[in-house]
Amino acid sequence: MMKFLYLVSLTAAVFLMAACSSGGGGFSGDPPVNPSAYPVAADSNEGMDGNETPATATAVTIGTTQINTNFPQGDVDVFSVNLTAGTDYEFSANRLCATCDTFMRLLDIDMTSELDSNDDWVEFDSAIQYTPTVSGTYFVEVRALDDIFGVTTYTFGARILVDDDGDGWSTYHDCNDNVFAIKPNAVEVPEDDTDQNCTGFDIPLGTTVDTHEPDNTWETAVTMVEAQGTPGELIYRSELYSASGNLRTIHDANEEDYFKISIPAMSAIHVGVQDGAFDDVMMAFESDGVTPVSGNNSAEYIENTTNSAVTYYWRFYSSSGTQTGAYVPYYYSIGEDMDGDGFYTRDGDNLRDCNDTDAAINSAATETAGDSTDSDCDGSDDT
Repeated sequence: MMKFLYLVSLTAAVFLMAACSSGGGGFSGDPPVNPSAYPVAADSNEGMDGNETPATATAVTIGTTQINTNFPQGDVDVFSVNLTAGTDYEFSANRLCATCDTFMRLLDIDMTSELDSNDDWVEFDSAIQYTPTVSGTYFVEVRALDDIFGVTTYTFGARILVDDDGDGWSTYHDCNDNVFAIKPNAVEVPEDDTDQNCTGFDIPLGTTVDTHEPDNTWETAVTMVEAQGTPGELIYRSELYSASGNLRTIHDANEEDYFKISIPAMSAIHVGVQDGAFDDVMMAFESDGVTPVSGNNSAEYIENTTNSAVTYYWRFYSSSGTQTGAYVPYYYSIGEDMDGDGFYTRDGDNLRDCNDTDAAINSAATETAGDSTDSDCDGSDDT
């Protein structure tokens, strides 16, 4: 993204602010292999002045996307885009890391008045569709939903809005912009040769035997595939829905499926389920495959507090023993807890440990003002 651009033509410059920590902007070098990886550094737009205000905004070209980070916490990214009155546009901040959540605001040419805002578009990502009536300089703020603790990796995009089927989803998000009933988050009709909800796959009937059988014992458990970004952004989660991913069926009343996950030392994961349209239940077991580590919860945090990797097992089944259906389990890492304080380095925004070498520093700690230490991980010493 380029620096702030003043225009004297009928086109307008629009500024989009994306915040979540303190850094932001596109990578000038090669992007990470996974564009939804957890942020660990500020991006290349954070120069001497950064791009945190309209006065120091970064210009982007309509029709382009770029990977950005909001890092560290408190960062705001501001982008400028040339717009023309009467043209439909869309701005987006998506492809988020697994525990990230963005928020976007569109500001008027006075740099202050809010024209629109959005929190959740496909899931925790953000998007705004807007048609300016006056060419000029507009502003959009995209930040972490939690603007105190939040950090995120996201892909920023600005484009002319095209929605041929009028379903409210642009061609950027919609996998078939010629059919109104096909769009992100649509109701999937199993095994009709149509991908209604844009996961890239047609969900099978619940009575269809999946290709991973037999996997009904812990000894035959299949390794669960890790979500490479926020699980609810289904249009980008092909690693979960593919034939080699986690898509499974409980195809008869007595069916069970087992998965296994190796959790690194002093680390934790979150496990959940997408598209479970029946009374599916999961239960976690220790490394022996038979000792329960949790109850029948639909989503679980599992911690490995040992000094070596441990393999855990998950059993999926119908809680009533009478229903069948397709489901897609997933997991993602919430980081490490090397200081043993119970807080992890990549957990949700207000749960994260900002210093994993000191057990007295975490998001639940009591802040001591003026001691030059951010004890409660809110980004300041409260002086």
